[in-house]
Amino acid sequence: MENPDKPSKIDTCYFDIETTNLTANYGIMLCAVIKPQHGKPRVFRLDELRNGIRSEDKKLVNAVIEELGKYQFLVSYNGIRFDTKFINTRAMYHRLDPLGERLHIDLLNVARRILRTNNRRLDTVVNFLEVEEKKTAIDPKYWRWAMLGDSKAMDEVVKHCVQDVLALECVHERLAPYIKNVRRQ
Repeated sequence: MENPDKPSKIDTCYFDIETTNLTANYGIMLCAVIKPQHGKPRVFRLDELRNGIRSEDKKLVNAVIEELGKYQFLVSYNGIRFDTKFINTRAMYHRLDPLGERLHIDLLNVARRILRTNNRRLDTVVNFLEVEEKKTAIDPKYWRWAMLGDSKAMDEVVKHCVQDVLALECVHERLAPYIKNVRRQ
């Protein structure tokens, strides 16, 4: 029997990253969560993949690129405009190979095309669709503390990221009938 948590080249995954800044020349990646469709989330944390005292994110970025490279289809929320650009910008900084082209479904683009809600933020879409998994709020202090190396604060950031990915999968299931375009990215 095939292991559902072991991805093959035709699999789909959901992913999200958390960073210290919205720009990759000032910020670094704190964590990433990659979840195979109907599988268990895999967590990548800066505090477990440190590259010395300066806490550079080279090992983390490399591990995320390697894991995402196992999947043919990526599903994200604002991943085309933010997550993959951030990952590839950090890869460029560290002289790593970029995330190669993948088929990418960005559910933010789907939401913008089909929904007429007051905004298209993931938490708004999650609440509107009344999906099982909810997006969580997180106090900004946890990002600051995690950036400074506090492992308990990193636990909170990771918990938030995992929940985003679980909610993302539920939103994908609800929006799937409305998906028209899959972008190669």
